[in-house]
Amino acid sequence: MTVRRPLGVTLAAVAAILGSGLFILMGLGMLYTVFVPAPQSAALAFLRAVSVVMCFVMLGVAAWGITTSVGLFRMRGWSRWSILVFSALLAFMGGSTALMMGFIPLPPTPGVSAQAMTWIRIGVAVVYGVPALMGAFWLYYFNTARVRTQFGPGAFADGPGGRPLSVSIIAWMMLVGGAICIGGAFSPFPGMMFGLIFTGWAARALCLGFAAIEIWLGVGLLRLNPLSRVLAIAVFACTILNSALFAVLPGHSERLRAMIDSLPFKTPPPAGFDPFASMAPSLIIGSLVSVIPIWFLIARRQAFIKPPELPVQP
Repeated sequence: MTVRRPLGVTLAAVAAILGSGLFILMGLGMLYTVFVPAPQSAALAFLRAVSVVMCFVMLGVAAWGITTSVGLFRMRGWSRWSILVFSALLAFMGGSTALMMGFIPLPPTPGVSAQAMTWIRIGVAVVYGVPALMGAFWLYYFNTARVRTQFGPGAFADGPGGRPLSVSIIAWMMLVGGAICIGGAFSPFPGMMFGLIFTGWAARALCLGFAAIEIWLGVGLLRLNPLSRVLAIAVFACTILNSALFAVLPGHSERLRAMIDSLPFKTPPPAGFDPFASMAPSLIIGSLVSVIPIWFLIARRQAFIKPPELPVQP
């Protein structure tokens, strides 16, 4: 029997295709900049490396979007879970960035008035806020009873393997975070852990260590491994502790300036500008956001308990 596809599902599938096309163009544009002739420098080498990494990231997101869109057009049950995970990531990343733009002080720019800077702040917040609202709407829409019914009788149950949606979202967040850490291992950016600054090979090892942990835990959460749940809670708790120690320990502004000075390329901040003031809101918001997955991993602990095997009858 052919299932009648709701208009909202069709529009979401079309939006996913259009967004994927935009990501493909942006990825190819990033790749094109690598081959543009320019004087060699450390800054240019780093920017080209970032462009290559971002190209593959954008093409990967585009492939995910196109695959999900095809599944939505065909009303496949897995595509509903895919769009829910994507919507949660979209709402989280766009919403947190838009929220931070309301608190992060921008450095004064010569020749740009305070009113223009305000409009720039509003513009950036809108650019990130609109996708966040779209993701939040899709989270609501694809969880309505009518739409869930359209995707089959099993749509009211948990996800694949009995995995709750919240656990799937957290797992994919950790997998994405692990991929970002792998990219960070090839960058000159320093690392920071519990108030200590790591540069050079120590920073690269720190990034690779975090990448291995996050990817391992992400896969474990997808498999509903009980140990992965406990360790994931510990990782998010360490994230909160890391931010708190960076802000509470004396000399945070000096440490941040030392991190900036360790870069092979840098733009001196304007006189009187405290870089910690622009970083503090992101530390606070990041710490508050880390509480959310901790709560869900505690609340959904029953999903990680395997039912006892029934004895085999002779």
